[in-house]
Amino acid sequence: MDRGAVWRRFGAPQSQDGSVNEPRSQEACGVTWNERWRYANPEGGGWDRLVFWYRYDLRGVFRVWPDGAYEPDPSGPDGAYEPDLSGSDGAYEAEPAKPS
Repeated sequence: MDRGAVWRRFGAPQSQDGSVNEPRSQEACGVTWNERWRYANPEGGGWDRLVFWYRYDLRGVFRVWPDGAYEPDPSGPDGAYEPDLSGSDGAYEAEPAKPS
């Protein structure tokens, strides 16, 4: 899925961190990224939507709650975003983004 599809699905993000051209990468929600789009409480559910990019590749769409818990967001660009969770038991623990 490309950036245009994500933009059409969710609109402009409220904030953006990093850049697809940023040489340093970070990790959060179990994915490596260098650009993050944040949509604050997009559906009134008390969570934020985070969209992670590494270069121009979509790395994941997640719902993140105020307590730091997160899960894959099922309402991705095609309405059915399914991240690759092979090797995962489906349990997520929040971890802060850290520079690498």
